[in-house]
Amino acid sequence: ILVIYAIHLLNIALGMRLNQFGLIPRTIDGLPGIVISAVLHANWQHLFSNTVPLFIFLLLLKVQVEKSILPIIIGIVIIGGALVWIFGRQNIHIGASGLIYGLATFLTIYGFRTKKPLAWIISIGVILLYGGMIWGALPTRSYISWEAHLFGAIAGGFLGYKKKVVQAS
Repeated sequence: ILVIYAIHLLNIALGMRLNQFGLIPRTIDGLPGIVISAVLHANWQHLFSNTVPLFIFLLLLKVQVEKSILPIIIGIVIIGGALVWIFGRQNIHIGASGLIYGLATFLTIYGFRTKKPLAWIISIGVILLYGGMIWGALPTRSYISWEAHLFGAIAGGFLGYKKKVVQAS
């Protein structure tokens, strides 16, 4: 999260020119955006609205997964971003919300696959507190990348299903 804030401050200092490196579907120039777009934000409100759920889901991910969480984060960003690059609208897609949707879906699916009570509680908590996020994966507002939300969730669900579950002994 600190890295995202530092990049935002740099972006402001550069007149928001870094946003041109966001994800632009089906273009060679947009390929770096598959990875970079998750750390770029349009403004402070956009960044602030992503900060709290990102912090909560990263914390829950660290509690839920016994090993490194970095491969999960990278997997969601790359798989979700690649799907947006292939299927997304011809806009510049930026923001951490695809990662947020991916983390929420990962936490839910992975948690239900374990036999650990805490994992089930986390999964149920994510559904109860953030289940309304599902509406963000629908094309309701032209200025919101619902594609990043949808494909981030698909990536997180895929990884949550495929990730080896470490059972309690």
